[in-house]
Amino acid sequence: MESISQTKSSKDNFYLKILIVFFTILLCVIITIFATIHTKSSVDRIIHMNFDFRCKEIQSLVSERLEDHERILLSGIGLFNSSENVSRSEWHAFSKNQNLDKKLPGILGFGFSLVIPPKNLNMHIQQVRNEGFPKYNVKPSGNRKMYTSIVYLEPFKGRNLRAFGYDMFSEKVRRTAMEQAVDTGSAALSGKVTLLQETNKGVQAGTLIYLPLYRKGMPINTIKERREAIYGWVYSPYRMNDLIEGIIGTKLIDQNPVIELKIFDSKNILEKNILFQYPQMSSVSSNSDARLTKHIIINFNGHHWTLVFTQNVSSLFSKVYIFPWIILIGGTLITFMFLMLILSLLNTRATNEELTETYGELKESEDSLQAALDKQNFLLKEVMHRTKNNMQVIQSMLRIEGRIVNENNYHDVLKNIENRITALSLVYDMLHTTDSYSEINFKKYIHSLVELLIDNTIKMPVKIEYELTAMIVNIETVMPCGLVINEILTNIIKHAFPGKRADSKNNVIKISLKKVKENAVLEISDNGVGLPDGFDLSKSSSMGMNLVKNLIERQIGGSIEIDGRDGVSYKMIFPVERNKYNGQNIT
Repeated sequence: MESISQTKSSKDNFYLKILIVFFTILLCVIITIFATIHTKSSVDRIIHMNFDFRCKEIQSLVSERLEDHERILLSGIGLFNSSENVSRSEWHAFSKNQNLDKKLPGILGFGFSLVIPPKNLNMHIQQVRNEGFPKYNVKPSGNRKMYTSIVYLEPFKGRNLRAFGYDMFSEKVRRTAMEQAVDTGSAALSGKVTLLQETNKGVQAGTLIYLPLYRKGMPINTIKERREAIYGWVYSPYRMNDLIEGIIGTKLIDQNPVIELKIFDSKNILEKNILFQYPQMSSVSSNSDARLTKHIIINFNGHHWTLVFTQNVSSLFSKVYIFPWIILIGGTLITFMFLMLILSLLNTRATNEELTETYGELKESEDSLQAALDKQNFLLKEVMHRTKNNMQVIQSMLRIEGRIVNENNYHDVLKNIENRITALSLVYDMLHTTDSYSEINFKKYIHSLVELLIDNTIKMPVKIEYELTAMIVNIETVMPCGLVINEILTNIIKHAFPGKRADSKNNVIKISLKKVKENAVLEISDNGVGLPDGFDLSKSSSMGMNLVKNLIERQIGGSIEIDGRDGVSYKMIFPVERNKYNGQNIT
């Protein structure tokens, strides 16, 4: 009966161990998946924010440029209102002084269209011909209730010569905008047109902005009065590709990922209403799940443009998702290491149970084995707690490093993370070589850690001088100190020996550890260039220095002093009253 009972108890213990391993690994997997998904969501949110920002930036540039063009037209109205009569030469000089091709790149011209009553048509034509344009005519020909003619248009050359004498009021789309300008007294934007300046090659969609010029001294309080008082329009024609490229420059072209932009005339997103498209052949996936889309409407004095932005979503394997991958791979490795540790502890516990059963009749041995078993149970809880804390430390360091990472410093960021993990993992390596699971030889740890960091980091001739007093310290103090040593040595290597000093054989780093009453005094110094004038640790924006300060002062209750004269000295004092100290008997 006793044998059957022991067999049943052994099976129960086996199943219990399986359950412990299963739920522990399940917890680690859940934490890793959650952290990965959370980080990916953060990256996606940043991508969306960047897309929205770029869209709004382009919309703002287009809106502001349209307002700039309106102000230029107002300056032309001001010229007419301040003069009895504006001659062709005066308009030319005024336009030239505006320097429009540089101030407002993309503008095709700056002109004036005159209202011509039918009874004055022949007289007007003869007057312009007398100015040196013998072939001048108002076009198109035919009888109309009212004529208009483009009499001034600068620069008066090239494409613009084709528009000289054109009656824009004879064409429906232009006439609608001209009438709106007259009735409202404000600038009016036309719909989509084909400009007279176009040739058979490279035809672009066109649009125009009109600003009404009323006869001096006539009332313009009502629509009827404004129609009777209209004298002409100061206007500008635009080829849409030239206009938009002159506004946004390289905002679309030189940035990655590329944004596709379409501008539609009116709120109706129809193919026939397209004013502008970049690129001409779409590079954005037609799959709606693989792209970002945003519609923005610009209202220019009652006329609407619809800006449609689209952008491909980055592949999961692109560099923007490097941090989710780091967390996923790192979490998987930590889970595997944790599994090995738990299996090792469970095997140790099984061995202790066997010894307890074998020597159960001996009270003294039984007490000793029971104490060992209790210690293993405590260690299992401690390791779970410490591993969780270390995962949180690594996650926090990754998050902080993520704020300053860019395409040029990926290698340095990953190297810093590797060194910090080395400082933490060395503690567990040394625990395996001792009889204690909570305390290690601090002198030996410092020496081993520095040698590891030298092999991984230092690429210059430098001499390390040690003056270490032996002492045993608990790992709750050792782990923060390991991170501090890593940060300080990394900072020294980066900044203490710049330029030609990097090749000097006189570079020295000194590391000392002493016991003063109930405190340990750890000092790291160099004979480098020292600190910049006015350096204040409490005001430093360096992540490494802030990490050192927080670890010493908040986590282990110590203090730190920095002396920047004759190199830099970092002196850290922290309590070790609960730690063992055996002086020179420890090696």
